[in-house]
Amino acid sequence: TVATFPLQVAQSRLRAVREHRDGQASVPPELRGMVPCLRHAFRKGGVMGLYSGLWPKLVQTVTQAAFMFAFYEKIHWVIRRATRKSLRRTWRRGALKTVQQV
Repeated sequence: TVATFPLQVAQSRLRAVREHRDGQASVPPELRGMVPCLRHAFRKGGVMGLYSGLWPKLVQTVTQAAFMFAFYEKIHWVIRRATRKSLRRTWRRGALKTVQQV
């Protein structure tokens, strides 16, 4: 995420310009492509210009990963518990049949 974030910044800026153009034929030269957009962001804000909005994105990514992990763990626990109960029932039935046959 951190390594590719400047590309995401440029992509979102270019997308915003395309959506808000509303029929205007001229696009500012700094927003005519990925590289010019990255150059403009660097000249305007330095390294911080390339990484504007990184903190909210990291919070979103970490939160999403935490929820996915918690969800996975809960589902895994439910499946393990159901499997254990099923195995116990199967074993008991099998043991009962063996005792009844003798």
